[in-house]
Amino acid sequence: MIKPFEDILRPLCDSALEEFNLATEVSGVDATVGRVVCEGLRPFLLERLCTLAAPVLFAAFDKARPAPPPISLLLDEPPEDVSRTTYAAFAAGMEAGGLDDLRCFYPGLDTALTLLIKHHSAAALELAVRLQADGAALRGFIPGWAEGVPALSSIGFGLSDPHAQGRMVARLGFADGTKLAYKPRSLAAEAGFAGVLRWLAVRNPALPDQRLPRVLDRGTHGWMEWVTPADCRDEDEVAAFYRRLGVLMAVLGLLRGTDIHSENLIAAGAYPVIVDLECLLAPDAMPDWLKRLSDLPPFMESGLLPFLLPLGEERWRNIGSGGPPLPPVPLPDHGFRHAGTDWMRRADILRQPEEPCLPRLGGAEQDIRAHLLALEEGYRQALETMLAHRADFLAEDGPLAGFADARCRFVALPTDSYRRLLVRLREPDMMAMPDAVERQAARIARPALPGIGEADWQHLLAAEAAALGRGDVPAFLFSPSEGILSESAGAPVGRLGDRSPLEAARQAIGGLDEKTLARHTAILHGAFAPTPLPVEGDLLDRLAGWLAAGAIPRGDGGVDWLRPHEELPISFRVAGHGLYHGSAGIALALAAAGRHRGRSDWLNLAAKALLPLRHLAADEAAQSLAQAFGAGHAVGLGGMIAALVWAGDLLEEPGYVANAQALADRLGDPAAVSSFDFYDGIAGLLPALHLLARRTGNAALPMLMARWADRLLALATEDEDALLWCPRRGQPVAGLAHGQSGMAVALASAFNATGQQRYLAAAQAALLPEDRLFNADTGNWPDPNGKGRPSTAWCHGAPGVALARAALLRLAPEGFAERRTELARALATTAADPAGEAGDLCCGLAGRLSVLGLAGVEDTALAEAARLRWSGDRPGLWSDALPFAAPDPCLFKGVAGIVLALVQAEVPKLAPPVLLPALG
Repeated sequence: MIKPFEDILRPLCDSALEEFNLATEVSGVDATVGRVVCEGLRPFLLERLCTLAAPVLFAAFDKARPAPPPISLLLDEPPEDVSRTTYAAFAAGMEAGGLDDLRCFYPGLDTALTLLIKHHSAAALELAVRLQADGAALRGFIPGWAEGVPALSSIGFGLSDPHAQGRMVARLGFADGTKLAYKPRSLAAEAGFAGVLRWLAVRNPALPDQRLPRVLDRGTHGWMEWVTPADCRDEDEVAAFYRRLGVLMAVLGLLRGTDIHSENLIAAGAYPVIVDLECLLAPDAMPDWLKRLSDLPPFMESGLLPFLLPLGEERWRNIGSGGPPLPPVPLPDHGFRHAGTDWMRRADILRQPEEPCLPRLGGAEQDIRAHLLALEEGYRQALETMLAHRADFLAEDGPLAGFADARCRFVALPTDSYRRLLVRLREPDMMAMPDAVERQAARIARPALPGIGEADWQHLLAAEAAALGRGDVPAFLFSPSEGILSESAGAPVGRLGDRSPLEAARQAIGGLDEKTLARHTAILHGAFAPTPLPVEGDLLDRLAGWLAAGAIPRGDGGVDWLRPHEELPISFRVAGHGLYHGSAGIALALAAAGRHRGRSDWLNLAAKALLPLRHLAADEAAQSLAQAFGAGHAVGLGGMIAALVWAGDLLEEPGYVANAQALADRLGDPAAVSSFDFYDGIAGLLPALHLLARRTGNAALPMLMARWADRLLALATEDEDALLWCPRRGQPVAGLAHGQSGMAVALASAFNATGQQRYLAAAQAALLPEDRLFNADTGNWPDPNGKGRPSTAWCHGAPGVALARAALLRLAPEGFAERRTELARALATTAADPAGEAGDLCCGLAGRLSVLGLAGVEDTALAEAARLRWSGDRPGLWSDALPFAAPDPCLFKGVAGIVLALVQAEVPKLAPPVLLPALG
């Protein structure tokens, strides 16, 4: 296929290769090596030049030609007689000095072309010199090479992202058929990983053998045996593959390995082979009290679990290296159609990614779910072996000593984020801006990650910008034994936390026990083989029973759940301890159902689900909780506090209210919290504190509420008589979750608790912007950021507005008397909206029924539609769309919300008002 503008850029490439050949001669590179490296560099360098310059060249060409015919948009390939006249004239003009003029007009292009040629040429020369210098070591590295390294026969460049001034992985072929991967970094991490596996195998010969690619680490770079995918020969080999994968997963967990995505694991017959282990010993800056609460297996971030990306039309891609097989899906990439013709146009080009991570039998990928016991067996065997010899494993001369001099990679931002910025920097408008790199780097400016001081974080952001300016994907390296961080090109950054990553790994390994192992195995099973919903029996019994069956025991005596996490890429995570997306919400659903149906087992399970939160309340080391978790109702301390208060009622245990008070006592400084909305900000905290104050009569709580209400007001903007809370993007919105109604309820709660009129006045001013948004024709409050489209959901639109108005009329009846008609209007709109497909508490039938129920409105038709929707194995949850059954168990968008809605429909007094505490 013709590369875009390759005829224009080929002279630039040829000139660079001439200089490269001279450099190889000066450097004393063997003539054959120099020739083969140059032959491999030619297509790679030309493709990189075309990719870099094509957007600017196309913009110039597009201005100089007549519009192509409409049929050009319909064809992927041009007809043989397509016109090339205008393009030929454009190319001739570029050759006659037009390209130089273009480089003057676009200074970013000139700099980028110069650096690309300089860095890739230097990196290729460096490879050639290293190959020659490492000859003696390579002769001892590869069996059969003792008499000499065979002649280099081929080389393929560009097998990774560019780091450290254009350095990339390359594949080398030799005359005897041997293939090696060249990596321009230390391979001490790979060598150390292999050392751990060998150490375990010596102590337990029953462990399955592993295929460990030969690795020659040279400190600054290394050579690795090339691994080629291969099919399994029979079912036994497939099972053996997954048993070996279980062992690898265990070792990755011990070594805190990450980034083992679908391109970094190769299924070589019955052997899973990891070919990139630079992301071992990931730093752990989480405080000990938070680790106790989270109780997370380290393999959750390894990349071996499913990581799902929706690609439209029910198509999915798994970028993790484990999970059930999915139909192959081509991926769109920026490119051009009809290159070299007058019809040339920009287009997305579909490419099929090579992801050889799943075992194959007869060419078909094999499902892990059929071999899950083998995976779990391998995982268990490896960890049991380590536990039996833990003292030796952790000894100074144990296998972890192999990582003392390693250099591992710290992931400061997902690589795709950097790639997108580099693609954007190629566009003409960016190429024309002198400060384009600074502008793009500003887009990823973000608060410091835990464990990195503010000054060091600024060094990291500056190093990111410098790498992007070179055309590199930024990469940060650290010493596991010291925790000193630098950018891959050498720019120093600083320290990674108070403990070295190696010491943090040792501490985590020291805390493993048999209970931990059982928990890990249960989580593995749930991640790879989620249990579908049952479809037989009483609806409430079967849904609550499904929740109960999915509980995973914890080491502290509690339980939690595994859930698909809706943020992209969709991964499987242990549910946290918040109300809407965590164990607290599931506990309330089980407690309400247990009270209703007389099920002591569900009540006991609810108590176990809340046990970690109760431990947090008693943990004096846990401070500044609102900053650690957020302050909000859905996500944060507001929901946690409210959940504990309601649990005290449902479980008839007053100690839960004391736990809620303990959390309130350790919220921290309001000035440290900037999120303001009801969902995850201060507006979600104030109603929970008000609920707690009403239950306890604690005189200190109104004063605490005043501090947080003042912080909420400090985050507002005055607009004539109105108060606005402006999101980071878009305009202020109506509604409860993210809008002005949520602010009004929070401030009215502060007024009710403190009696301070200024909070009432502020609550009234918060509603004025909603008046401007109201649409009388639809009886709704459209989202101004959604093209005016009205929404009928808890988060936006009439249902949330109805809840807010009902709460305001309770909190300050006289102050909001004129808003009573809005309540009636919002309830009518909520009831009149078509049933829809969604069944959840957030945006679906459960939420609408809950809103109407809290207002005392009975809608039989809507209730019947809801029960019908909930009765199947896909009850209208967001997780129904996943490519395999993996229901979300949580309250807000999952099964627990449906369970609570069913209880509310049957026994309203048992269902706490989880959508808004002010109505409780």
